Amino acid sequence: MTLYRTFCLLALLVLSSAAGAQTLTLSAKPLADSLKNPDLLRPEGDPALAAARTAVAALLLNKPAPGEQNGFHARLALFARHRDTRLGRLFFACLQACPTIENLAPGADRAEVAATFPLALGSGARVAVTWQRHGETMLIGEFSVQITGNAGALFAGAGPYFSAGEVSAVLLDAPELDLLLGRDPAEFLKPQPERPAFDYDAALARVFALEQGAPAALLEALKQAAAPSRTPAERIELLLPYLADEAARQELRRVGTKVAWWEDFSRRLEALAAQARPGAAPTRPGGTVSVASRHGDTEQHWQLTRDRQGRLVPQPTGATREEGNGN
Repeated sequence: MTLYRTFCLLALLVLSSAAGAQTLTLSAKPLADSLKNPDLLRPEGDPALAAARTAVAALLLNKPAPGEQNGFHARLALFARHRDTRLGRLFFACLQACPTIENLAPGADRAEVAATFPLALGSGARVAVTWQRHGETMLIGEFSVQITGNAGALFAGAGPYFSAGEVSAVLLDAPELDLLLGRDPAEFLKPQPERPAFDYDAALARVFALEQGAPAALLEALKQAAAPSRTPAERIELLLPYLADEAARQELRRVGTKVAWWEDFSRRLEALAAQARPGAAPTRPGGTVSVASRHGDTEQHWQLTRDRQGRLVPQPTGATREEGNGN
């Protein structure tokens, strides 16, 4: 069952309506760019301020009600005002590292991408963006950037980026943020003049680095591993590195001797290639990326994890399914 969940549940249904149709690509980058826009800090009445606010609202499904606009505009100003602080740079590095969704069926009702990035001291960062259909367009229904783990608890609710709470000048540029990005805690025991320089932006770039095209490349590698020209024994050996646990590997060794299993696997792999997928994956071990999409009653899910050896491997997720079909 472990092997079945890892590979087979990834693609049980290809949407016939999407066959041959032009697909969609969704990106969180326009949201990140619009929230960083310094025009959000211009004085009231300035046309550039109105345009900057409109650019953010145009991306969002849930528009502020008339009575909520002042609070909405104030929050936007805070996002832009503190963008160059350590906290702001961490938030935007994570949001901008959110992988695109590519190969999405044009009639999809909903799509979500989520990625996790390991931080130091057992903490992590998670970014998630959900789009929902609104007429002929897909708009952002939800987005979040979170700091996880005990070491990051000090910043998990820090405004304006990780909550709507009060902004703390102490937290905006707290030196402890360096520790989450890998700075040696022992350096803080030294007098300030003796501490080695720490390149905060370079550390952000390492932590939130992406390998573009990695999910599509993984699909191609799996396809090549399962090529009909190979013997079952060759296919098994080539596929084993893509399995995350020993139970799945043992199961593959058992079922991989059956020609029918490989025929079914190839069909499902073709189905997976037709689904929405992430356009990139975190480069650091422990990073994950997942995509989910819905089209009517059909839901599709898949997730990838970067293992300790740096390989990108599929992970079991909830079943791809058609509601009511009993599968």
